[in-house]
Amino acid sequence: MRKLNLIGIFLLIPAVIGILIWLNWRTYEYPYADRPWPPEDFNAFQIYARPTSLSISVGDSSRIDAFTLNKYGSLILGEPVRFLSEDSSICVADSTGMLKGLKIGHTRLFAITPDSSISARIDVTVVLGDMVWVPAGSFLRGSKPGHSQSEEPQRTIYLDGYWIDKCEVTNAQFAEFLNAMGSGFFDYQMGIIQRRGKFTAAAGKEDFPVAYVSWFGAQAYAKWLGKRLPTEAEWEKAARGNFDDRDFPVGKHLKPNQANYRGNNDPFEMGPSPVGFFNGQTFKGFKTENSPSMYGAYDMAGNLFEWVSDWYDKNYYKWNIKSNPKGPGNGQERSVRGGSWFDIPNRLRTGYRSSASPTIHNEFIGFRCAKSSD
Repeated sequence: MRKLNLIGIFLLIPAVIGILIWLNWRTYEYPYADRPWPPEDFNAFQIYARPTSLSISVGDSSRIDAFTLNKYGSLILGEPVRFLSEDSSICVADSTGMLKGLKIGHTRLFAITPDSSISARIDVTVVLGDMVWVPAGSFLRGSKPGHSQSEEPQRTIYLDGYWIDKCEVTNAQFAEFLNAMGSGFFDYQMGIIQRRGKFTAAAGKEDFPVAYVSWFGAQAYAKWLGKRLPTEAEWEKAARGNFDDRDFPVGKHLKPNQANYRGNNDPFEMGPSPVGFFNGQTFKGFKTENSPSMYGAYDMAGNLFEWVSDWYDKNYYKWNIKSNPKGPGNGQERSVRGGSWFDIPNRLRTGYRSSASPTIHNEFIGFRCAKSSD
């Protein structure tokens, strides 16, 4: 009899485990409908609804449609919901699903059904994601003879329209990425500190461009935001303009108060300056000149070199690709563009090409993101 009881118990174990697993993956139902939401122990609740991720810029609005909720949660299409932000100082959403970014940060948004069930969890990152539009059309890529042969020949290239970040990615922005995705791309030499498992920009370094990021780290950050790295051609057009063969984003010549480079005697002579610093402001007696590119992007000359998506080939500009070139299919190094605070003006030219191993991370290379028009 004892043997039969033991057999029965062993047979019941798989069934019990199966029931527990099924219960575990059900959408969590808030059992206290008469208590205000959220409860005091809200953060202790285990949420099993499948999460999705969204990114929005400070001051921007975006609608969360029912199809998104149904894809990532258990919502029945058309079912009314209300939204609860875990941190309403970062973002809020109204009853129509209109999401609004309020300040830089990362939080979670919950879709709550009429029976107080959590039907979807949405991880929301709010960034200073200002981007500028570069319209479709042709531009002059490369340089006339007299510079490096890797920049020749100068030819007309057509690009579809795209968005590109107005400024380089900052320490504050990259810290949010590290908090969301882990420390895999963290370097202690960044202007970012880690304390009790949380990453924050070092005091006073929030708006400085993040450096010590490998190409892989830059690519991962862009993908996290639903963006990408610009192609080398996209970067060059955003810096130069359309049919203008200007040597610098601001014109034929570069003045010391228009970009951060070696010997310009700005207040940040031994390192990068805050992103967008050269916007006409005066700081510590140094008067800058407003110096965006033709399309409104800042720091396209100097401050930090910037990773782009292309593999580097010194002969690539000789390939006769006239529309939306994306670079060679393989290589040893990735292209970097724009020059850095450590470089002389010749290396800040819009046509200047350079490269680095995609695994390298140093004080001279940062990045900005791009996004296709669709």
